[in-house]
This record gives sequence, structure tokens and C-alpha cells, in this order.
Amino acid sequence: MAVGGSEPAPADATPHRIAVLTGDVVKSSALPATALDALFGALERGRRDAASWAGPIGKLSRYRGDGWQLVTDAPGAALRLGLFLRATLLAENTDFDTRISIGIGEGAFDAGDPGLLDGAAFQRSGRALEQMRRDERLLLAGQDDVALLPPAIALLDALCRRWTQAQCKVLRHALALPAPLQKDVASRLSVEPQTVSDHLARANFEPVAAFCAGVEEYWAGLQMDQPKKADSSVSAS
Repeated sequence: MAVGGSEPAPADATPHRIAVLTGDVVKSSALPATALDALFGALERGRRDAASWAGPIGKLSRYRGDGWQLVTDAPGAALRLGLFLRATLLAENTDFDTRISIGIGEGAFDAGDPGLLDGAAFQRSGRALEQMRRDERLLLAGQDDVALLPPAIALLDALCRRWTQAQCKVLRHALALPAPLQKDVASRLSVEPQTVSDHLARANFEPVAAFCAGVEEYWAGLQMDQPKKADSSVSAS
């Protein structure tokens, strides 16, 4: 079932690398139906907000009540997108959280309901989610993974699991591209620039952003997508 009414990007029937994000809500049984609906509303808002910088993104599909899936035509941006979506949920409510499995592989991008599609990226994403531990929040599976990528993703996962709601309110702005100035993030949140700087430091944003940029450059080097060339760190000026 697709969530939200905004128009997604058009389909590209030519087989190429795509990324599929598959997730399930953490501790969903403890959430009342209204809260679960609110969580998916926040996830959809995050999808719409990210569409301007994370490449063409298909519809958000909800399944089995607490599961979800979406497709992006820009696999290089998928890792940053996953972090952004999780930060969006935690910024909304401390009880909102999701595990996210990112599968990358050949496929034809379709902006429609991903639940009606299939292919290598979908299979990798689904299998990886099934293999995730309950305490894990992020996993990436792709056919061209370098040997160091899985342990690096595990380190990234360990960092993002420590994010607080206050940090995520800043991170959901800081993770976007092009990278905003800290003073602009502070203005949006009605806080002092030093507060933004402190939250980013405690969230280990600089190494997180550098890793995202490295992954984006890696995929660009393989000519799997055309991610935006932009500085991924938030300027202090």
C-alpha cells in the first residue's frame, strides 16, 4: 500500500543500478494504531523532503502494518537517505524508530508501489533485513561491496544508534544536500548556532558525513549514478 499523495518521479525502464530501502518499525507492538500512523506520516514527509537531493525516489509502500519499502534511482545517495529517514523519525518522537536494510543491484526504476516489483536489489534488501539483529538499525548489501564496507557500516550503525532526539532535530537538516550553514540550521530551529555545533559534535556528524560522501563518490566512480557533487559537511560560517 503506497503512502502519501505526492507525485513521485517517472519510471526508467532501462535496467541499471537502483537501491531499495526496506524497513520495519522498532517495537511496533508497543505503539497504538494512531502513533503508528503518525510514524508513517513522518516517514513520508522525510521521503518528500529528501526527494530534492537524494535523486528520484519512488512511493513509500507500507506492508504488514509495520513494514515499509521504497526505491531510489540514485544508489549512491541511499545510505545518506537511510540515515536521514531515521533521524526524521527520532526527531518527531523518541518512540519512533526503524531498522533499515539497503539493497543495491540491477533493476528498472519505477515510481509506483515497490511491493509490485522484484529484482536483485529487492531480494538483497529483503534478505538483509531478515538477517539483521534486533538491535541493529542500518545495513547495506550490494553486489559490488568492497571488503571493508560491511564493518564500516557496522561502525556507522553503532554511532547512529546513540543519536538523541535533540541531535536528530539538527541532523535531519545537516544531512541534506547541499550542506546547509550551521547558522541557517540554527535559524530554522530557533536556536543558537553554538547549540547546533554542539549537537553535531556529540552526534559525530563530521565522520558520518565524510563516510556518506565517500560512499557517494565510490558509487559515482563505478558510474552507477550521478550524485550531486557537494560538500557533505556543515559549514561553521
